[in-house]
Amino acid sequence: MKKIVKFLFSRLVLTTIFILLQIIFMILGMLYLDSAYQFVHILIVIIEFFLIIEIVNRDMPADLKIPWLAVIMLVPVAGSAIYLMFSKNRAGKKYSEFFKDLFQNSQSTISEYEISSENVLEYQGQSNYIKNTCNCGLFKNTDTKYFDCGEKFFEEYLADLKKAEKFIFLEYFIIESGVMFDSILEILKQKVSEGVEVRVMYDDIGTIGKLPSNFNLQLKKYDINCIKFRPFLPFVTAVHNNRDHRKITVIDGIIGYVGGINLADEYINVVEKFGYWKDSTVKIVGDATRQLTVMFLQNFDLQIRKSEDYNQYTQVEFKGSDCEGFVQPLCDGPNPIYPELICENAYLNMINQAHKSIFIATPYLIIDSLIKNALISAVKRGVDVKIFTPHIPDKKFIFKITRFNYLDLIKQGVKIYEYEPGFIHTKNFLVDDEIAIVGTINLDYRSLVHHYECGVWMYKTSAIAQIAEDFNNILNKSIYIDSQTFKLKWHEIIFAKIIGIFSPLM
Repeated sequence: MKKIVKFLFSRLVLTTIFILLQIIFMILGMLYLDSAYQFVHILIVIIEFFLIIEIVNRDMPADLKIPWLAVIMLVPVAGSAIYLMFSKNRAGKKYSEFFKDLFQNSQSTISEYEISSENVLEYQGQSNYIKNTCNCGLFKNTDTKYFDCGEKFFEEYLADLKKAEKFIFLEYFIIESGVMFDSILEILKQKVSEGVEVRVMYDDIGTIGKLPSNFNLQLKKYDINCIKFRPFLPFVTAVHNNRDHRKITVIDGIIGYVGGINLADEYINVVEKFGYWKDSTVKIVGDATRQLTVMFLQNFDLQIRKSEDYNQYTQVEFKGSDCEGFVQPLCDGPNPIYPELICENAYLNMINQAHKSIFIATPYLIIDSLIKNALISAVKRGVDVKIFTPHIPDKKFIFKITRFNYLDLIKQGVKIYEYEPGFIHTKNFLVDDEIAIVGTINLDYRSLVHHYECGVWMYKTSAIAQIAEDFNNILNKSIYIDSQTFKLKWHEIIFAKIIGIFSPLM
């Protein structure tokens, strides 16, 4: 009973209720005015007409236009209000200019370490796209190591944190007190006492209900420079859609970690929530880590509205060995900060250039027509396309839409498997056993359109073979979704079709 009362009076519930009341009040107010005054009704019809024209001509994916048009046409008053409140991120001019300067100037601190995209041969175009959109360079002189689960990652991660001599940067969507983060925090406190600079940035909505609202202040008592990304305020705004979904650790500008693993106990299977939690991350050591340093500082400085000298963090000494392959970190975020769907286009570039095989691991499969058609086209070219999703979902509502999306794909020859032991949180793309992306990027609209995301694009690195081996292990533990036997119940199909109209808005 105490847990129920605590939950009902939690910050998450109270804030959500307050926001819902604001939305309801606005919609009811508009409905009242619409019914009470003829000129208001005419005005709303005119607004609806111009909103439809605006949506049709708006520079946005077609798959996003359809649900917005459906909302406005089915429920004109409420739909128009919701569209005006939530469809656009309205960054101020000063905010946008600050980031533009930050985005361009900070990269110059590591440009001398970047190499020509000609080094990646036929994949030069993929590398160029990443460089020309998110301003992230291509690097050699970088070792890579892939971890196929949180338990293996955690042991080495703690050891690397203990080696820090200059600085530690942590940027995570979820942080939660427990065995995992408490162990990390003890090391961070020790490192601060040794004179190491420690910064922590976590997403406020990602941690809501998991950490006290003043957790950042608690860490500051230990001289840890901690900030919340986009504090969740009880006001209606589209900004709440734009969460920091990145998971980055940088140690001394030399060692970096990127992947799906957050800092909470289920990620190392200390606690079980949805069967076995399958996740992954990549450790990079060398020049490419400088790019992760820049990415972290850009997002950190964007929150505090303050620029700084990046040279003190990027001009570090690294004595490289004979490192295999090439590494290119990439990052993405919402419009207008990032004007393109960079991560989706990076995925599409990989799919469209595949010759032999495409292996994808993702917790959610709510893809738009561009990715769906690209995957089907790849199959028709003779490419072996395999997609791995969870058998035990973390969100049953989303899982129903994910399974509905199987239907068109498996009919066209895409092979889909569900990871039987539990929940697969891994976000991996592997193409032709030569190129891969490991990162935080899910295959759903929220991740591809609204969130700040990141990953590492790799070509012929030592991690590629490790990723391929992991896909084989996943395959051996997965259930094949047979197009002949896979069926959904009639009510599941109706539910998915109705909700599917609005899935791009989820």
